[in-house]
Amino acid sequence: MEISRIVVEKNEYLIEEAEYTRQTILFLIDKLQELERYALLTTGAIWSWAIANSQAQGIRLLWWSPLIIQSLFALRALVTWKNLSSHLEYLSEIEKEIMGEGSFGLGAYLQKKWGKLPGRSGALFWVLLIVITFLINLLLSFK
Repeated sequence: MEISRIVVEKNEYLIEEAEYTRQTILFLIDKLQELERYALLTTGAIWSWAIANSQAQGIRLLWWSPLIIQSLFALRALVTWKNLSSHLEYLSEIEKEIMGEGSFGLGAYLQKKWGKLPGRSGALFWVLLIVITFLINLLLSFK
C-alpha cells in the first residue's frame, strides 16, 4: 500500500510540474515575441523622432542608439532562448517519466517537429535587424 501511494504522489507531482513547465514555456515564447516587437518599435520611434528633428545639433549620435538598444534586446533574447530550450528539454524528460519511453507530449513534439529551427530563425531575425540598422546608419552618416 505504501509503495502505491508513493507512486501516485510522484505521478501527481510530475503532472503538476509538467503543467507548470508548459506554462513557463508559453510565457517565455511570449517574452521572445515581445522583445522582437519592442526592438522594432523603439527603432521606429527613435528614427521617426530623429527625422522630425533632423536639423537639431547632435542628432547624428541619436541615429546610432537603435543599434545599441537592439544589441541589448538581442542579448536578452539569447538568454531567454537558452532558458526556453532548457525548459523544453525538462518537459520532455518529465513526459518520459510520466508516460514512459517513446511518449509524445508537448516537449517531445516541439523538439521533434521544430528542432533547432526556432532558435535559428530567431537568431536570423536579430542578426538581420542589427546588420540592416548598421547599414542604414552608415548610409545616413554620409549624408
